[in-house]
Amino acid sequence: MLGVIFKLRSVGGGTLPATTGQLVHAALLGLIRHELPALAARLHDAPGLRPFTVGALEATNGSTTRTRDQLRIPAGADCWFRVTSSDAELTQCLGRWLKAPPPSLELGPRNAGVAFEIQGLAGPTSGHPLAASTTCRELTARWMAKSMSVRDIEIRVRTPATFREHDINIPLPLASRVFDGLLKKWRNAAGPNLADQVEAPIAALLVASGFPEAGFAVGSGRPGPMDPGVDAVVLVKHLDTVHTPPPWRFSPPVGLQIGFTGRVVYTVREAPSSAAAPFVSAARRAVALLAEFAFFAGIGAHTAFGMGQVDRPVRSPYHEATNGR
Repeated sequence: MLGVIFKLRSVGGGTLPATTGQLVHAALLGLIRHELPALAARLHDAPGLRPFTVGALEATNGSTTRTRDQLRIPAGADCWFRVTSSDAELTQCLGRWLKAPPPSLELGPRNAGVAFEIQGLAGPTSGHPLAASTTCRELTARWMAKSMSVRDIEIRVRTPATFREHDINIPLPLASRVFDGLLKKWRNAAGPNLADQVEAPIAALLVASGFPEAGFAVGSGRPGPMDPGVDAVVLVKHLDTVHTPPPWRFSPPVGLQIGFTGRVVYTVREAPSSAAAPFVSAARRAVALLAEFAFFAGIGAHTAFGMGQVDRPVRSPYHEATNGR
């Protein structure tokens, strides 16, 4: 898995819609299509969960002017956006661009949008806080080791996140929505063997805590949300600066989207019974793994259009676990 930053400079300036995620998504696929048309088609057309995320356009040092509906970009403005990948072929493509990036891209309608020079890509060795790399195997080896001791698990949501259910937005950091979605993305990225190592302890704790239906929702990749069991076992411990920013206005059919941002701290509650006690530690490690995976996978809906982007935690549960050994 890889997260990179595209560093851009505006050529002539111009105006874009205030919500830029769809434009950045289209421009990225255009760059890929130029080199690897089959990959671009697969990423665009594949049903289900996307194995990549695309961030919205962001300005460096306030070099743009944003209103409710528009983003005004002067000539020479420095901007950037983030891309993450859990797809092997896309990760290889991004890795090549770290050394030899495409020269330019355009956001908006062809010959009528805003043109940018690509100044380069910032990768895992750049020191940029949103650029990193790892593998599912590395995450599993780190977090599922029995010597790890984890209590609090932090997710910092930097762009609006929402969960769609029956065509309704749920802009709430419910553990059942956050971690059910991450488990599904984890299974797609990691494959069945590594996925089972993460899903099994969560399912075992839920079943032992009195939610037998959770074994059918979590284990073996069976579909279905994990609630209400997860919300009774994985608790929201603390909310810090969590709020609902102004809606993001996408082109149809996505339309208006409302989400939440901020820092959310989760904890796996102490065992409610002696039957559940043996599964608590492993479930905490599994949830902590998913929280770190969220940095690459995003959370919620429309993560390929800039929503649900996740920062690294200020206090990593990995550091807490290491210090507590």
